[in-house]
Amino acid sequence: MTEKELQKKCVALLEDLENLEKNKIPEFVEDILEIQRLQTLTDKGWQTISYILLVAYGGPTIYINGVDKVIEGYWGGEKVTIPFSEKARKNWQEVEDYLDEIFEET
Repeated sequence: MTEKELQKKCVALLEDLENLEKNKIPEFVEDILEIQRLQTLTDKGWQTISYILLVAYGGPTIYINGVDKVIEGYWGGEKVTIPFSEKARKNWQEVEDYLDEIFEET
């Protein structure tokens, strides 16, 4: 896979995030291979900072990185990083809200 092909896959995922409807979030999350929940310990207990979702693994490996607000793709020695658009940021917040509910965050 070339860097251009990897970029195309990452852009397609960004477009999926941009076009994600709120009622389709549970279905979207079901297709995720791994969910990393990043937390910090405060005087109020553990609080979630954000999530990193593994979307594809092995050929290529692609993440939705909610910490840095980017789509990251890796294939061999190639790396592609696509920043979230404003619409993707809005929809990502809805995904995070849904995941917070799953993990019983307030």
